[in-house]
Amino acid sequence: MLTDAAGAIGTRSVAERAKVAPSTVSHHFAPLGGRGAPNRRLARAALERAIAIGNEVTNATRVELQDGAVVVTATGSSGVDIVVQAAVANLNRWRQPTHTLALTARYLLYAAAARDDDARELLADREAEIRRRLIPAYDAFVEALDRTWAPAWDSSRFAVAVSSMADGFAMRNRFDPELADPEVFGEAVSVLVEGCTVGRATYVTEPAPHVPLPSSSKLDPHKRDAIAAAAARLYDHDGWPALTIASVAAEARVSRATVNAHFRTRLGLAAPVFGRCIPMLDAAIWTEKSLPLHLAIRNHLERLAAYAQQHPAVTAAFLASLHEREYAQHERNPSPNPVFVVPIHELLVGLIEPATNRFRAGLVDSPIKLLQFSIFLTRSTLSLATGRPDATPGEVADLIHDTVVAGALARRPAVRGTA
Repeated sequence: MLTDAAGAIGTRSVAERAKVAPSTVSHHFAPLGGRGAPNRRLARAALERAIAIGNEVTNATRVELQDGAVVVTATGSSGVDIVVQAAVANLNRWRQPTHTLALTARYLLYAAAARDDDARELLADREAEIRRRLIPAYDAFVEALDRTWAPAWDSSRFAVAVSSMADGFAMRNRFDPELADPEVFGEAVSVLVEGCTVGRATYVTEPAPHVPLPSSSKLDPHKRDAIAAAAARLYDHDGWPALTIASVAAEARVSRATVNAHFRTRLGLAAPVFGRCIPMLDAAIWTEKSLPLHLAIRNHLERLAAYAQQHPAVTAAFLASLHEREYAQHERNPSPNPVFVVPIHELLVGLIEPATNRFRAGLVDSPIKLLQFSIFLTRSTLSLATGRPDATPGEVADLIHDTVVAGALARRPAVRGTA
C-alpha cells in the first residue's frame, strides 16, 4: 500500500537528507491521521517526483526517436540501429545518481498498486503520459522504416511493452549489471521492433478482395464480400482471436447463419483473410520473370513462408480449414474448398505452366497434375513455415527447393543460387 512507501521513505530520513528538522518536513507534508501516522502525503510527493524523473527519461527518448525518424527518412540509414541507440541511452539515464532513488521509489509504488487506489491512480497517469509522448514518435519511426504495425499491435501497446521492459531492465541492472546490460536491452528492443511490425510490401491492409463463389451457388456474393471484409477488419485490429462467427456476423451486420452458410466454420474465415497476400505475391513474381525457373519458384516460396510466419495464427487456421474440408466430403452440401476460394496455388500454376517441359515426365504434364503439384508445394511451404518458426523464410524455401523442386526438374540445378 502507499503506506508501505511512506514508511520506506520516512519523514526523518527525508529530513536528514534535506538537512532540515523533521518538523519542517511535517509542516510542508503534514501526515494524515495525526502524530505518528505514516506520512502518505510525503510518500505521494516522493513518488510523483519519481514518476516525473521517469517521464524526463521518456521525453529524451521521444526526442531521439523523432530525430532518428528524420535521419532515416532523409538518408535511408539503418533505422533499427537508431532504435537500439535510443533504447541504450534511455536505460543508461536510469543509472545516473539522480535517478537511482527515484527508481526505488517508483518500484515501491508498483508494489503498492495491487491494493491501493492512490498508487493505481499515479501509475495510470504515468502510463498515459508515456503513451502521449511516445506514440507519435513510434508511429513516425515505423513509417520512416517503411513498415507498419503487425496485427494486434499498435504504437500504444508497443509503448507499454517497451516501457515495461525498460523498468525491469533498469531494476535488474542495479544488482545484475552483467546480464542486464543496456546493450542487451537495446538488442531486445530491436527484436521487439522486428516482431511487432511488418514491411508494407508484405502486409496488405486493404479490404478483402472479392471472394468467388462456385458457379452453381445460390449464395449472395455481396454478403460474401461483406463477411470477408468484416473478418479482415477484425483481424487487422485484434488478430485471429477476434475472429469468431459471432463477432464477424455483428461486424458484417448479417446473421450467424449467413456467415456459416458462406464459410461453414470459424476456420473457413481464415481463407479470405489469408488470401489478401495474393496481389503482393503475384506482383513479385512478375518482377522476376527473367530469373531461371527454379530460382523464381524458390523466391516465391520464400515470400510465401515470410507471409505465413508474419501471420502464423491465420495461416494455421487456413491450413486447418483445408483438412476440415477434406474430412467433410461426405456431407451433402459441403462448403467450397478453401484452396479454391483462395487460389494461392494458381500463382505457381502460372509460373510453371509455360515451362512444364523442364520437369520430369509424368509430374506436371497435365492440368490436374500441375494443379496437384502446385497445391503440394504451397501447402508444404505453409506447413513448414508455421511448424518451424525458428527457421527463416529463406531456410524454409531452400529446404523445399532442394528436396522437392530440384528433384522434380528434368535437369537438377547444379548449385542453388545460380542459374
